[in-house]
Amino acid sequence: MGNTNLAYQKNESEIDQEFDIIQQSIKDPRAFAPIYDEYYERIFLFLLKRAGNETLAEDLCSQTFLKALKNLAKYKNQGVPFSAWLYRIAYNEFLLYQRSEKYKRAVYAKSQDFDIFFDEREDMEIHEDRLYRAKKALKHLNEDELFLIELKYFEHRPYTEIADITGLSVSNAKVKMHRIIKKLNKLVNHE
Repeated sequence: MGNTNLAYQKNESEIDQEFDIIQQSIKDPRAFAPIYDEYYERIFLFLLKRAGNETLAEDLCSQTFLKALKNLAKYKNQGVPFSAWLYRIAYNEFLLYQRSEKYKRAVYAKSQDFDIFFDEREDMEIHEDRLYRAKKALKHLNEDELFLIELKYFEHRPYTEIADITGLSVSNAKVKMHRIIKKLNKLVNHE
């Protein structure tokens, strides 16, 4: 499977080339094919992690690309890869679905992703108990908080990428993350 962070390793020239393709796609939607081919799998995997269902992820991914194609004229090149805009659309499509269907959100993380809550010297029994409490604490986060945690700690994205995807500034993303971690640590350590 592809690495979702590859899109953020583009240089300025590649971003400009991508923008040229987008400009061409406004006049001729068939020109959008290279963008679709480059980002489909990444957006699909991004949605699959949240939806937990392949069919739903495929539907939401299709909606994402359709909405992007319809709104290309509104896209502004801000020096970041087009994928940031696609991720934002994909996440909004997921939220729309979630609200309309009262869908229970899936969260996928490896046990080691929860290491931010643990002291490396803990014995296994304490570690397992805290892991259980950490997973339970995630249920107390609102959707925006959970999304930031997923991006930073479960998908291991850098703050610059998180800022591009969410529309936050890097400093605002860091402040929000600090507050969320503080909230989670309080929940994990006092439950």
